[in-house]
Amino acid sequence: SAERSDAPKCHPKTRTAVINNIMSWVDSKDLMERIMWLHGPAGSGKTTIVQTVAERCDKENKLVSSFFFSRNSGRDDGYKLVATIASQMVIAIPATKEYVVAQLKHDSTLLTYSMENQMQKLVIEPLQHAMSSKCFDNHSSSGSSGNMSFVMPHLITIDGLDECKNPQVQSRIINMIAELSNNQSTYFQFIIASRPELEIRTTFNSMDNLTWTGLVLDDHYDPDKDIETYLQSEFSAIMHKHILKNDLQGGTKWPSKKDLSTLVRRSSGQFIYASTIMKYISNSRRNPKESLCTIINLQSGESLRKSPYTELDELYRFILIASTDQIQEYDMISPIFQVLLYRSIGLNTSILSLSIFLKQEHRCT
Repeated sequence: SAERSDAPKCHPKTRTAVINNIMSWVDSKDLMERIMWLHGPAGSGKTTIVQTVAERCDKENKLVSSFFFSRNSGRDDGYKLVATIASQMVIAIPATKEYVVAQLKHDSTLLTYSMENQMQKLVIEPLQHAMSSKCFDNHSSSGSSGNMSFVMPHLITIDGLDECKNPQVQSRIINMIAELSNNQSTYFQFIIASRPELEIRTTFNSMDNLTWTGLVLDDHYDPDKDIETYLQSEFSAIMHKHILKNDLQGGTKWPSKKDLSTLVRRSSGQFIYASTIMKYISNSRRNPKESLCTIINLQSGESLRKSPYTELDELYRFILIASTDQIQEYDMISPIFQVLLYRSIGLNTSILSLSIFLKQEHRCT
């Protein structure tokens, strides 16, 4: 959607193992597990991976629909999901359009129905009608519905399910998708990305494990190597594009291997830490060398060392305090607020960071 036209995407040389794993699943034949649950903590890169996969599948004519939940942009209403899928489906699969339009003309109150009824009337039935039509057969090399998933769009991605405001609705969405994936007259595959919140975990664990597969973003996929690649690419861009680029070239190599290793270690597998660092360092109104030095010299408080998010909390506290122009630096500050407000681990530090920032704002008004 236009609201996500600038969504973050994976650097071409990062997250390749994860993306290849997902694409192998997308292209699998005779697939029983038609739902993939991609999960991991905040900042682990779920959104960038889903966006990258969705764009690749769109180019390859495999994408039916891509939906994302987001509390901070008001996209937290689960009841808008089915209508969005249907509206994108008629574009990806034109043969379904006349049937979706007919359903809406027949019953103008259809969008007030339950999600489950909307899915039946706006997605399942139009798809079934379209699959039986000659127009649909002409798009298939085999004309067999069993093989159509590999020559027609068949992937639906749902990102940020944990940001749907109602946990019960989160569970209903998963169960609704599971029922659709079990429908032998349809062929859709679904990627659901979220943090492993209790309601979502419980719902998946209560389902038949033959209907879904899980992919967790952990150390198995060596995030440190990907983060190092990302940092090197961003530093290279700064050296070629920053207004002070002439001061960065020549002399001692910048950044040093030691500083780069420090940033990778402090990231602790969290891409959001690395991306926030680079937004700060690349700011055109600052000297990149001085900014990097400031970040390297940040010290974590002793009382916070036990938190797995200590480095991230310290970085966020510093940036929130140091930001003198919150309007100009909105792009950097906005994701910080998202993590501070919605992360359950390290809550006390997050509240402290927010409190400090609000005091700074109050003094400026």
